[in-house]
Amino acid sequence: MLLHLFRLRTLRLSGRLYAPALRRVPLDVRYDIDDLLRIFDALPDGASRAAVLRTLRAVVDWRGQVVTMLDRCYLARAMPTLLVWGRHDSILPVEHAHVAHAAMPGSRLEIFEDSGHFPFHCEPARFLAVLQDFIASTQPAGHDVDQWRDLLRAGRGDATTDADAYLAEEVLAASHRTAT
Repeated sequence: MLLHLFRLRTLRLSGRLYAPALRRVPLDVRYDIDDLLRIFDALPDGASRAAVLRTLRAVVDWRGQVVTMLDRCYLARAMPTLLVWGRHDSILPVEHAHVAHAAMPGSRLEIFEDSGHFPFHCEPARFLAVLQDFIASTQPAGHDVDQWRDLLRAGRGDATTDADAYLAEEVLAASHRTAT
């Protein structure tokens, strides 16, 4: 219902008018004002609005986000993984970065101190440097069809590579169900 309001041109124009003031408010959302306005500007298109609503309804209910990646972390066991997170992410709190990193042994976590949900926009030069370093210093993953098939058929990893149930509960409790 709220998304339908963003098709109103006056509401979007008001958002642009108040954006400079919102950037000074001591809330984490201030880091993402420009990107959020850009996203809202795309919503007046009916197909775009429908796609966003479908996605939200699939992963969010009245309690918050209900889908988590923690039960699938075992799939990343042999894949180099770079997690880039903004310290001031108001959509997926930085605590989720630490949980995801812990659930994915071998992953690399980079926290961008002066970023929100879009660190690649807030700190593009640093993002590029981190990405280039990751690519240069990381061995590419190999692909073994039989191993991948066996992993998918088993449906879970082992205790050393999988996020345990308490870890999933911990992230949900810590985030008030705005989960990873």
